[in-house]
This record gives sequence, structure tokens and C-alpha cells, in this order.
Amino acid sequence: MTSAQQSLLQGTALFRSFTLQEFTTLLALLAPAVRRYQKGEALLLAGFEANEIGVVLAGSTEAVKDTRAGSRFTVAHFGPGGYFCYVLSGGSNKSPVTVLAKTPCTAAFFSYPQLLSPPPGQDALFRRLTANLVALISHRYFQLDRRVDLLLIRGLRRRVAAYLLEEAER
Repeated sequence: MTSAQQSLLQGTALFRSFTLQEFTTLLALLAPAVRRYQKGEALLLAGFEANEIGVVLAGSTEAVKDTRAGSRFTVAHFGPGGYFCYVLSGGSNKSPVTVLAKTPCTAAFFSYPQLLSPPPGQDALFRRLTANLVALISHRYFQLDRRVDLLLIRGLRRRVAAYLLEEAER
């Protein structure tokens, strides 16, 4: 992993609260796999278990969902510093989405079980890491809850008005 990629990773929500020394220690202990993808390649396929948390280091990806009718729609976009699979990795369910490289990209993958299993003497460091992961998951829950609230509003005008009011409040 390059120093630029490490700097990007250190600035993400999962690692932001750690000093450089703590981050370096975590990186050495977690030993993320760094993989490169060409445009259109799958980083994760729907129907498979996600047991790694992915972080985009360069390029961009998108999560897509195929419907039974044969159409495909984009669920989310991820650019540098964007996380994917962090919500899926905690369970044994199969992924409902496919994550594709929208452009040539590089991603780091962290083993979810390893994130939750601190090596001897690293309990405090890993507790903070787990707290950051829970905060990430919680933030995503509220993003999705907001989406559902907007989708429940009948009529496009009302939906747009509600969205604009929420944005104005923020």
C-alpha cells in the first residue's frame, strides 16, 4: 500500500481517531489485502457472503442490484475513502448487491472476523476500532431510514418538497 493510500485510509471514519503510531500498528495487525480492478470487474458478487470490509483507495465503484425482471439499478456509488460491505459483513446473509468497478480502481479489504478478534495486548485499540465500525453502521442505518421516509411520501412534488425541507434544516 502506498503512503498516499495509507493517508487516505487514515482519514476515513474507521481510522480517523487514531494517532499515526496506532494506525500503523492497526494496519500491520490487520494486513489488508489490496486489490486492483479494471472497469466493469466485480469486487463482490450478489449471492455470495461478504466477509470483508472494502475501502476504495483509488477510482470509483458502484453497488448495483439486479431485479427479477432483468433490469439493473444503482444502489450506491463509492469513491476514494468510500466503504462497502461493512453492513453486510457482520452476518451470514448473502450479498443482495454486486459491487462493480465503475472506473479502474484499487480497494483495500479488511477481514471482518479479524477486526473483531484483537490479538493479545491490543484490546483497547480494537475496542476503539469496533466503536468506529459501529458508528459507521449506525450512520448508514440513519441514511437508509431517511431514504425510506422519503420513498413513503406519495407524489413526486411532496417527496421533493420534503427532501428540500430536510436539506434546508441541515
